Amino acid sequence: MKNHFSKNVVIYFLGTMINSSVPFFLLPILTRVLSPEDYGIITIFTIVLSISGVFAGLSVHGAVALRYYKHGREGIAAYVGSCLAILIVTTIIMSLLIVLLGDYLSPLIGLKRDWILLAVILSGGQFLIQIRLTLWQVVGNAINYSAFQVSSGIMNAALSLLLILVLGMMWEGRLIAQCLTIAIFSTLALFWMWRGGLLSLPGTELFHHVKHALRYGVPLVPHVLGGMMIALGDRMIIESKMTTSDVGIYAVGAQAGLALNLLYQSFFKAWHPKIMERALDDSYRRRLLVSGSYKVMGGSLLLYIVFSLVAWFMYPYLVGVSFIEGQWIVLLIALSSFFGACYFSTAIYIQVANKNEYLAISTIFSGAVGLAVSYVLCDPFGMIGVALGVVVGQLLSFLLCWYAANLVFPMPWVMKNS
Repeated sequence: MKNHFSKNVVIYFLGTMINSSVPFFLLPILTRVLSPEDYGIITIFTIVLSISGVFAGLSVHGAVALRYYKHGREGIAAYVGSCLAILIVTTIIMSLLIVLLGDYLSPLIGLKRDWILLAVILSGGQFLIQIRLTLWQVVGNAINYSAFQVSSGIMNAALSLLLILVLGMMWEGRLIAQCLTIAIFSTLALFWMWRGGLLSLPGTELFHHVKHALRYGVPLVPHVLGGMMIALGDRMIIESKMTTSDVGIYAVGAQAGLALNLLYQSFFKAWHPKIMERALDDSYRRRLLVSGSYKVMGGSLLLYIVFSLVAWFMYPYLVGVSFIEGQWIVLLIALSSFFGACYFSTAIYIQVANKNEYLAISTIFSGAVGLAVSYVLCDPFGMIGVALGVVVGQLLSFLLCWYAANLVFPMPWVMKNS
């Protein structure tokens, strides 16, 4: 069992390393071809896609994992089918809203209505991909999980280079590559779930499954939105108070800083299923889990220090001269990623207790505080002030989550020698 866990950690780590390195290999090329304004437009589209993803399916993919942990494979196909019914309804509603309100939203967002509508539809495709990945994760199939992600990343990169360098499509090429990749891999995800017996029409249990999935997912929507406030609100503030070029410079620096977060996530993908299985065991096992959580936080801090030193000296060689101004952004966003790792070390206990509303409250509050700090500091300190707000929001999110976790699922965080 321990060897299987260690093997999965290594596979997730390697998969994440490869997947996250693909955009970094693109940076030295694209930042010398695309302008900061081009990157700004790409970033705005990514923001719209991410926000749409919150409402596409209402975050019920997490309910699929919980259902599998409790009941195994029995009935999972009908349950997944019910979740896809939720996805279809939410995607149709969002698409109709964009068709009706797109002309008003377009100047506010900075994208044409067609691109906004496309982002909404593709968010449904991302949901399908997430369901497929979740089903691999709960059974510990790290190989398929990582292979699927890496293949998607490589295709996205290859199409981007083809459309930008060969066909000269600039920012449009990057967006089209992303759209085609999501369309292809969401279709594959849907086919493989059906082929593997993990997807079927729900039948008479539809209402029961939908009710259960929404009970899990809907409280997470404010939580995820709060996370979006922390993750993407900084770019929205820069867009409103500075220029599209500044958005591009900031986004490139943030992308480099978030590489550390991807490393953290590779570990949590393997570690979280273990927590879900063992958190309900006896007090001795709980003490071991708490000890493990502290070790994860310590290891995350060490990794942040090493990453920051390497990133500071390598960044000027990584990006084009127009983007070097974002060097400090790399370190600050990486620091927020460290606090995010501490957050994930404690948030899992709230999910075990199925008290996701606590996550929603803490994340929305911390996200709002972080945004307020970013907004206030933007005028005197520019992009650095905005990034400092991100750090404050993520730190507060971790502290509130830690407190809430101990309320709903008490663990021996203060350990005494027996």
